[in-house]
Amino acid sequence: MSDSPPRKNPVRSIYRLLTSHRPMEHETSLFLLVSFLDFLMTYWMIYPREHGPRFGESNAVANWFLSGWGIRGLLYFKVGICVFIVLSTQVIFLRRPQVARGILWLGIAVTALTVVYSGALYIRHAAPPIALE
Repeated sequence: MSDSPPRKNPVRSIYRLLTSHRPMEHETSLFLLVSFLDFLMTYWMIYPREHGPRFGESNAVANWFLSGWGIRGLLYFKVGICVFIVLSTQVIFLRRPQVARGILWLGIAVTALTVVYSGALYIRHAAPPIALE
């Protein structure tokens, strides 16, 4: 008889990993949602149109990716930032859970404000002028 510990079932371990709850699931999901909306709004605003207002990317680093690699480069940049923030906050959560939550909520707030501001900017410049009589 062997004194070795019992072997773990790899299928069960993978199943548990995929179905168990992760720290800050709600905050992370909300952050990824507003980040996706930010990308969609950015794409909508910089998409070239024959008529209507023209906008550009105001973030210098994002603009560098956009001008160098097009919309795909901008998407990769934004996905990279999201992955970095999510992984960083998961690591921070191990020692300082409240700080990690605060960082994610700050990211949610800033990104959501950017989406709202972009929408308001587009509406303000795309709407036909109102004639005052």
